[in-house]
This record gives sequence, structure tokens and C-alpha cells, in this order.
Amino acid sequence: MKLAAIAVFAALAATPALAASVYPDTTTVAPDPGVDSRVAMENQARQNYYQHQLEAANAQAEADNARAQAERAAAERDTALDRAADDRADIDDAER
Repeated sequence: MKLAAIAVFAALAATPALAASVYPDTTTVAPDPGVDSRVAMENQARQNYYQHQLEAANAQAEADNARAQAERAAAERDTALDRAADDRADIDDAER
């Protein structure tokens, strides 16, 4: 029984060594500077694109807010002019 357990343990210990000799080591790949720089350029271009999209969306939101504020100001102006006209009419009626 001890001999069988030792044999199983030895087989398990030897399995990674056997697997390493059967399969080539694919984890040591020399980096290709051309590929790395191309990937870096693509990543930078993608980052720039999304940054510019965000800036454009923020600028659009600011423009929309400015337009809404201008429309509110124009409405308030029109209301004030209407009140002034009503007040002037009241003054003219009072003077008669």
C-alpha cells in the first residue's frame, strides 16, 4: 500500500515536467515593437475619439442650457413689456 501511494505521488509530481517537455513554451514571446507601437497608437486614437465625443456632448449641453436661458430671458422680457403696457394703459385711464 505504501509503495502504491509513493508511486502515485511520484507520478503526480512528474506530470508537470512531462507536460512541459511535450508542449512548447508559448509564454515567452518576444515583443514586436512595431505591433506594440501600432496597438498603442490605436488605443490613443480610440481614447482621443471618446474624449472628443465627451467634449462635444458637454459643449452641446452647454449650448442647450444657454439657449433655454435665452428663451426664458426673452419670455421674462415680453412679460415685463406686457405689464408695462398694461400699467401705461391704467395710467392713461386714470388721467381721463
